[in-house]
Amino acid sequence: MKMKGKLTILVSNILILLLFGTFIYHKLEGWNWIDSFYFTSVTLTTIGYGDLHPTLPITKLFTVFFAFSGIGLMLYTLGLIATELLTQKPFFEPKSFMKKTVEFVAKEILKDEEERVKYRIKNKFKPKTKQKYKYKPKKRK
Repeated sequence: MKMKGKLTILVSNILILLLFGTFIYHKLEGWNWIDSFYFTSVTLTTIGYGDLHPTLPITKLFTVFFAFSGIGLMLYTLGLIATELLTQKPFFEPKSFMKKTVEFVAKEILKDEEERVKYRIKNKFKPKTKQKYKYKPKKRK
């Protein structure tokens, strides 16, 4: 099976798991839909804030099995997504990136060197002026 088809199936399984968990918590615990979805999402992503928690024994048991199956499925899906992203063509080509960097640095170095050469030529042909006063160091005692 192709990776794209496998990812589609896994992502749809996660959505089904989210909907199933939301429905169960809504019916058994009596939470509203948003709280049920929130708790399901927090459980599946292993965040677990602790602001909501199951109070009935049946929902506690459901949460244990739901977390084991759902967290495993989430981790497997995220691992496949990461593998798919990392095995594709990179976001930037390292060789072309390096080439552009070297070209940029070389241009900067050439600009600096050109300025130095211009300064040397300018000072080479510039007539030297005589200094009126020369520095004389003080005599040591």
